Amino acid sequence: MKTRSRRLGPVRTPAVSAATPRRAPKVRGGVADVLPILVAIGFVVWVVALNYRPITSNDFWIHLRIGEDILTRGHIPHVDDYSAVAQGRPFVAHGWLGAVVLALVEKTCGPLGFTLLREATALGLLGLLLAALPPERRRSPVVVPALALCTYLICWRIEVRPDLFTLLLLAALTFAVETWRRTRRLRALAWLVPLQVLWANLHGAYLFGVVLLWGLTGVCAVLVLAPRLQATERDYTWTDVRDLAVVALGASLAILVNPYGPALVTYSTRMSEGNEFIKRFMTEWQPPFAAASYFRGNAGYLLGAYAVLLALLGGGLLLLLLLRRRPVVDLFVCAVVAYLSLRANRFIPYVAIMGFPILVRSWVELAGAVPSVGSRGRRALELAGVVVLVAGTLRHGYVFGPARSGALGAGYAGRRPVEEVAAIRARRLQGALYNEQMTEGSYIVHELYPTVRPVMDARVDVYGEPLYLEYEASHTSRVAFAAYMRRYDIRLALLSQGGWMGQTLRLDPGWEVVSESAERLLFRRR
Repeated sequence: MKTRSRRLGPVRTPAVSAATPRRAPKVRGGVADVLPILVAIGFVVWVVALNYRPITSNDFWIHLRIGEDILTRGHIPHVDDYSAVAQGRPFVAHGWLGAVVLALVEKTCGPLGFTLLREATALGLLGLLLAALPPERRRSPVVVPALALCTYLICWRIEVRPDLFTLLLLAALTFAVETWRRTRRLRALAWLVPLQVLWANLHGAYLFGVVLLWGLTGVCAVLVLAPRLQATERDYTWTDVRDLAVVALGASLAILVNPYGPALVTYSTRMSEGNEFIKRFMTEWQPPFAAASYFRGNAGYLLGAYAVLLALLGGGLLLLLLLRRRPVVDLFVCAVVAYLSLRANRFIPYVAIMGFPILVRSWVELAGAVPSVGSRGRRALELAGVVVLVAGTLRHGYVFGPARSGALGAGYAGRRPVEEVAAIRARRLQGALYNEQMTEGSYIVHELYPTVRPVMDARVDVYGEPLYLEYEASHTSRVAFAAYMRRYDIRLALLSQGGWMGQTLRLDPGWEVVSESAERLLFRRR
């Protein structure tokens, strides 16, 4: 069958006079090209300012002491030797490798090294989260506000302690899972097995990675059997399930590569199940909304940001369900991290880290194709928002709420008993020390061990409920206080200025004041 083709006539081009200069091609860019760069620079400056904070965590000092002792002695502790009352008890240093890293940083760089470690962790973590997004989605208008919200919640927990490494490795896990979901290649997940060995020795939260991988394996198996359950990504196959199962099994075996063997897994499982005793005395293990009084007084903005993130994640996924898109895997991941965070506020950053790519994906899908019209105005608004964040942080530091802001600075801060420790060293005092404030025990261990041991420090899990309740009871009456001092042969006492304990020992001829400051009294037994 022949087809006719119309012949087009010659195309006439207008003659260009030699006297008329040619028009230069229109160059796009200028301000529109510079704005994204300025937004990125401003965001980095904001993250650096958020994490430019001195060390105030009280248990930092016990981790540093453990790391220093491991480097000096060449072995990892299995029995406690730091406490005056828990000495000889089983001790699982679940973050021993993280403690060694801290000790190496202090040895090579000093206090400034911890500031650099915190900054590097924060920037590396956010880099992994952005890399978890597909390239075309990184230009979405959803990204900057979503990343700002998640960054605020993540940086709250980037403290110089072994937990810091868990947050970074959790971002690496998020990157691996997101990459695998796009490519369905085993190599996107395989490197999680050696990563799990590292995680198991850096910090005790390593168990989360194993649980998540097995959970994803089960969810994907269900989706293979019932592919109509989800409608947002291509169908899963038994090959995908096999790959997940192989990596999950490898990760399960990898966590046994640690100095404590299965005992570390038993310890981590017991802690993750939720110890009511620990929840009672440690606010970071309490549910965020149940501990509302704690957040209102100290971190009200944090609780508000957390509630907004939950609403955006839940709202986006709910709307997708109403539109019959059914993001089953996203629903599973969000359910896991939301459940953890609602049980203990220390897991709030988990929602921000693993929820960030889900938040972006949900709202981009709901918004449809992102139009290019108005991108300059959007970038200008993003830049203005970042400038406000930078200015506020440089002025106030990390703002937790109306009653509390974290000041900018490097090195060490907090209310440490520096003068009293110096007095003990100068007089070469020794023996068991009664510290009225539990939070001061870790600093005493770091500075004075082994000649002086406190009766209590931040390792509540080592002491257990009976010893802690006995210590707490000693604060209630003079009789209980005197009995406690006799039972453990206390030789030194670090008490608050103006409290009844200090007044009791002032009147006791068996004790004398060694050092006195505006906040504390240091006594020794005559």
